[in-house]
This record gives sequence, structure tokens and C-alpha cells, in this order.
Amino acid sequence: MAARKVLLFIVEGQSDAAALEGVLSKLLSNEKIRFHVVGADITTKERRGSISVKTLVNDLVKKFMTSYRLQAQDLLQVVHLMDTDGAFVPESAIMEDPTVSGFVYTTTTITAPNEEDVKKRNATKSSNMLLLAHMGATYKKIPYEAYYCSRNLEHVLYDIEKDCSTREKLKLSDQFDDQYHDSPADFLSFITTVPPAVPACEYGESWDYISKPGELRSLERGCNLHILLNKILSRYS
Repeated sequence: MAARKVLLFIVEGQSDAAALEGVLSKLLSNEKIRFHVVGADITTKERRGSISVKTLVNDLVKKFMTSYRLQAQDLLQVVHLMDTDGAFVPESAIMEDPTVSGFVYTTTTITAPNEEDVKKRNATKSSNMLLLAHMGATYKKIPYEAYYCSRNLEHVLYDIEKDCSTREKLKLSDQFDDQYHDSPADFLSFITTVPPAVPACEYGESWDYISKPGELRSLERGCNLHILLNKILSRYS
């Protein structure tokens, strides 16, 4: 039997790993599931000189491989799971209210003390996300694909629209793991049902769906992770 290869998930926060690592390890048992927690949203970083978002991803993969003494052939694929945070909404969905703190999200609007801050963030984030969606390969030509949670993980997995604290996120993730860790078939049924799955069957189609101009889809509940899971599971049959 061939040695299992590493399927590396790059995620923003520890709660992403806590919620998904256990059940994905059971569901995709032919692979070694590993999570690399970045601790920041690299898609909101503006390009500075030669440092692009693609370079940041390549550096993350290189760091992971160096830490675990892995070669390119040890990895099956790199999967980058990102939050959309309403990055693709039209400017008409952006509201200004000096009394709010930070960015406040609903399924139809983003409100902030300064609407120009949202416009600038959205321009940077949407551009970077689409660059990564079409990247195809990362460090050492390892296959790479970008997937998304809209508006974020809590919205997708728990149908919670409000922003959660770090403590709340980890508590919810632990509860989700308890529910699905030993029930991978139930998780697959959940994550492939619309919603939270977006109504798209192909990878490129799912990105066209979430980024369609003039739409609010990047604020609405949706995820394209089912496309990855179905693709990998089809190799097992």
C-alpha cells in the first residue's frame, strides 16, 4: 500500500482547525490531514514591492515543509480556506456610521465608521482572493487550490451572523467537532447541502458564483468546500 500523502490546509484561525481537522481526518482517511494556522488574514495585505499574496502563500508552505522535513512529493495538495468577509459586494452595500466599532456585517450590508476603509479593504481582499483562486500551484509546484467560507466559518458551520469572540469561536468549534468527529458521513451530508454549500459543482464555477459583480453573495451563507471533498472522495471509489 502506498504511503499516505499530506493534504495541507492553510487556515486563518485556530477555530478553523479545531472544527474541521478531526472530521476531515476521518472522512479523508487515505490522506494525512494537517492544518497550518496563519493567525492573520493574508488576503487583506497590500502588495509591497515583490511581496505579493502568492509569495506569502509560497513562504507559508515552505515554512511548513521545513518544520516537518517534508519533500514536495510528500504532499498531495495545499488547500487554502479563506473567509470572504463580504469582499465582493458592490459599493452600494457599504454603509458609514461613526458610532460603530470596526466593520459590522449583515447578509446585505457592511457598516463601518469610514466607508472608504471598507472599499479599500474590499478592493485589496477581492483581488488577492481571485489571484489565489487561479494560482494552481505553490512552492515546488505543489498543487494548490483556494476555497472559501462566506461570510466566515461561524456563518457557514453554525449559521451565526454576528461576530464571535475568540473564546466563542473555539467553544463552537469544539461543539462541532463533538458532533461530527465520529460521524464523517453526516458531516459530508451537511457540507454538501445548499446552504451551506453554494450551488456550484465545479471549482471555477464556485468562484464565479461568489464574485459575481453587483451581488451580495460574499455576505450570504455559502461555502465551496464540498467541491474539494467530492473530488478527493471520487478518487477512492
